[in-house]
Amino acid sequence: IKLNFVNPPIDKLDPAVLSTLTSCKHLALSTNCIEKMIPINGMRNLEILSLGRNQIKKIYGLEEVGATLKELWISYNLIDKLDGIAPHCSSLVVLYIAHNKIKDWNEIDKIKDLPMISNVVFLGNEIYDKYPTKEESRLQVLKKIPKLSMIDNVLVTEADKNKIKE
Repeated sequence: IKLNFVNPPIDKLDPAVLSTLTSCKHLALSTNCIEKMIPINGMRNLEILSLGRNQIKKIYGLEEVGATLKELWISYNLIDKLDGIAPHCSSLVVLYIAHNKIKDWNEIDKIKDLPMISNVVFLGNEIYDKYPTKEESRLQVLKKIPKLSMIDNVLVTEADKNKIKE
């Protein structure tokens, strides 16, 4: 179900509507004016949740879909903490959270134990301002989560893995 860039824009999620979408695998609500997430109940088949380009400040309400959710696309929001993902999202493979407000490297520790996580994008967050190059920032992410295979849309190489061991 794609409700991207609707006019007028969606400004809040309706739990009554979401609970009827039991067969939905991909819910795309990007480029709207959604300010906060709500518990996503009844969507027992949801695999991809796309909430990029909204006004969301906090990740919330993923407990019920955490077992099936494989991809969370939440870039271009106002999120500064990675609370609300672990431990609920045990099947999460992809986390796109670029261009948010994450400024503390300790936030990455909150997702490092997700068993399936392998692909993340953190570009455009304040944590990257602490290092002179994108490569150095990527390597810092890899140090925190060594099992990643892709960071910021760049494959992790053996050379990258060797650099973090030095």
